[in-house]
Amino acid sequence: MTWTDVLLRSFAAFGAKLMSFLPNLLGALLLLALAALLASFLRRVVSKGLGMIGFDALPAKVFGKERAERFMDDAAPSILAGKMVYWLTILLFLVTIAETLGWQVVSEKTSDLIGYLPRLFSAVLIFIIGYYIATFIRNALDATFGSMSGDTGNAISRVAYYIILVFISITALDQAGVDTTLLTANISIIIGAVMVAFAVAFALAAKGILHNILSFLYSRDHLELGQEITMGDVHGTIVAMDHMYVVVHNNGEDILIPTREFTEQRVRIKRKSSQK
Repeated sequence: MTWTDVLLRSFAAFGAKLMSFLPNLLGALLLLALAALLASFLRRVVSKGLGMIGFDALPAKVFGKERAERFMDDAAPSILAGKMVYWLTILLFLVTIAETLGWQVVSEKTSDLIGYLPRLFSAVLIFIIGYYIATFIRNALDATFGSMSGDTGNAISRVAYYIILVFISITALDQAGVDTTLLTANISIIIGAVMVAFAVAFALAAKGILHNILSFLYSRDHLELGQEITMGDVHGTIVAMDHMYVVVHNNGEDILIPTREFTEQRVRIKRKSSQK
């Protein structure tokens, strides 16, 4: 066999393979063109539809205006949703295109990716809803503890906010298929330690308040408005009292005495003439 025969047979085999593959290639190109046209149409429909129903204002309501602008990077949410629909349509057609070309590996991996997308979307949805709930609870706690000092109320609301956000994030990761066993164990230990430290700190900070309340409960049977008392260098008439303080009026001024002092010091009470 001469070199000429070898070249002719090689070109003939190549031509036969090309002619057998050419219909599949043309079919794949037609499917790709159809996919691009359909994806572009769906992107425009979705973007305009979501824009008309006010979808662009949703991220600002959920995450806050500043966080939403930083996260979205000045891109309209309706436009981003349209792009997601565009690429999802391309992926759906890509499975058929890969099968037409005989690319079984590409077809299987693309199918696996498409099958995973619902789990991913549900995980993102869980995180968004959880973030909104955590923000709502934080704002509610800020309003509830508004009468307390700014640092105390802010600390309580932030601790609750981050605890809820951590558990929501773990739930979203678990929904996305991420193994969170080790992460959950470590975070549970950390949160438990933080809560114990917070409870101890709160108990120490409230020690004086509880002391005053208990002292008032013990001494309220012996004190009443209008009584004239003497305690140390303080002498006057009781004009008001609550769980924290007893107000004694003396020489045109009111003296606030913590209720705990009535159980720690000797108090002289002047009896009224009607008393025996």
